[in-house]
Amino acid sequence: MRSTYTLFHMTCYALQIRALIVATRLYTGRAVDVIAFSLGVPVSRKAILGGRCVDSGEYLGTPLTKFIDTFVGVAGPNHGISLQVGGVAIPGCVLSVLPVCNQVTGLYSGFCPNESEFLQDINKQNGYEGRHIFSIHSKKDQIVGHIVCDKVTSMIAGQRGEKVLEDLNHDDTFLKTYETQLTMIQYHTVL
Repeated sequence: MRSTYTLFHMTCYALQIRALIVATRLYTGRAVDVIAFSLGVPVSRKAILGGRCVDSGEYLGTPLTKFIDTFVGVAGPNHGISLQVGGVAIPGCVLSVLPVCNQVTGLYSGFCPNESEFLQDINKQNGYEGRHIFSIHSKKDQIVGHIVCDKVTSMIAGQRGEKVLEDLNHDDTFLKTYETQLTMIQYHTVL
């Protein structure tokens, strides 16, 4: 199975997500709810944060925080990815061989506590993702892992709550939590 991680190079895709958020806000006139999955979590966080792209230096604009009601990050590699080897978690991007692991725009979590410039950028502040911030993650996520450099990689600093699953794989963490995602958006609570 080919993973999108081997094909993805994290340039500033945040512009496209940012444009969608702004268009949704302008069209509805209401605050926007964002559910992001996997690589979409850190990219969406950058879209909301704004500022300069670490790769191109392009200015995205000011934070969109005031336009976001609820942000739900599902199985997001916010601190990099880890591999499970014999029950031991090791950073999946120790070497920046894959495009997704590069030290500027990738998920590089190299030699702890080092992170890529992109990850440092989205993690240096907290609470900017919206009024209500949640995460959903699994301890058995085979793609992003669970712990990277002593941090739960899918947690978002400043989050209001989280749903921690014991045994779902990466895709099922999204596909089998629709009710939880909806509850987070509608009632700002964890089911």
